[in-house]
Amino acid sequence: MKIAEEIKGKWNRYVVRVNNIEIKIIDIKRVKRRRRDKEYLFLIDSKGKVIEEVFIYLNYKCNIKSINAREQAQSALKILYEFKEVVGKELEEFTQNDLRNLSNFILGISMTGNSKSIKHIKTRSIATHNLYFSAIRRFCTYMEIKNKYLYDAINVFTENRKQIELKYKTNLNRNSSFIDTAPKYISVEEYKKIIRHLDEKIDNLYVRRDMIMVKLMFLYGLRLGEVLGLTIEDIEEKKIILRNRISDKEYQKAKTCFMPEDKEDYKSKMYKLKDRGFHEIYISEEMREEILEYIDDSRDIFTVSEIKLKNIMENSIADSVLKEKQANYYIFLNKNGGALSSSGWNKSLKKIYSECGIILDRGSKRINLSHRFRHGYAMNLRRMGKDPLFIKRKLRQRSLSSTEKYFNPTEDDVLHENEIIIRSIEKSME
Repeated sequence: MKIAEEIKGKWNRYVVRVNNIEIKIIDIKRVKRRRRDKEYLFLIDSKGKVIEEVFIYLNYKCNIKSINAREQAQSALKILYEFKEVVGKELEEFTQNDLRNLSNFILGISMTGNSKSIKHIKTRSIATHNLYFSAIRRFCTYMEIKNKYLYDAINVFTENRKQIELKYKTNLNRNSSFIDTAPKYISVEEYKKIIRHLDEKIDNLYVRRDMIMVKLMFLYGLRLGEVLGLTIEDIEEKKIILRNRISDKEYQKAKTCFMPEDKEDYKSKMYKLKDRGFHEIYISEEMREEILEYIDDSRDIFTVSEIKLKNIMENSIADSVLKEKQANYYIFLNKNGGALSSSGWNKSLKKIYSECGIILDRGSKRINLSHRFRHGYAMNLRRMGKDPLFIKRKLRQRSLSSTEKYFNPTEDDVLHENEIIIRSIEKSME
């Protein structure tokens, strides 16, 4: 039995289960962006991709001047694409029964069949239903959808409405469901804003720490775990070395490097094998100096208290893989002198984002705040025209499919690309 059930909450999402096993979340988002004095409307599908045909229709082809009317069409198409994902069919394939079910889906009437069930929480009025169905038909006409049932009369009987338990009323304020979508990567402008913001307080040792970490992730593509796992002996003359140690916590791991199981593995061929046991990241002389200065200042016996120095010696100690009895320590410290944790860093980063006006992913929290820097690094390589194999090597990825996940254009990127495409098409028609 396949069941699609609306999830209680603000964004009208559906969970799909087959035989009580969750197989996917249907999460179509409405987005509105202003660019060059024009409001652009989007639909983002459940995979986080802009629905191109809807974008072009709503912003260039629908001939609706009123922004409110365009938002209404956007809401109607959101429901249409939710229903398409529920039934797993294209518009051309809709049967007469599918169209009746779409009508009930718009109204919010729950439906149960032999093999399929749809459960709703929110409901809509018949007047709203009629407006939405008209908007869907206009879109289908634009798309030249060949389906004779789309234009048949849809009868909506008021007695159907009485069967619905009105748990929630639909909020007709259109602005309430528009989302400030958190981007998956930090842009160059956002990076500059962060650096300028941190530079204002650069005399603070922890601000210097934060700036170095941000630079390592955005300029060199390091993962957070790779940064937190760096130790003093990993800083060489022109490069830093990424590797794993037994002393590492889970949040200090170098993801694609060999994982030793005991200290004897430090002597193994695999551990010493470049690009398998360890990775080399070449850095600028300026970056190296910043790191070394931070190491010296954070452990300065003349300015750091005895208690903190004791904590550093005890709580930031790391295995040495170069000389067995040599002291080695994690580079980045918390305020007490211990090795900085991922949770401690996340608190600092949230504060930085908030102070710089950068959107936090408060809803689903699926977008890792630190990983946005690495995604920004990948997007910059892509904009430079680097081929996927080069980007894969720079990201230290094992497969090209993993590298593709780092291509995450924002709504503004899509707007810019679509403007170029549409101008090119219009120019060719002159």
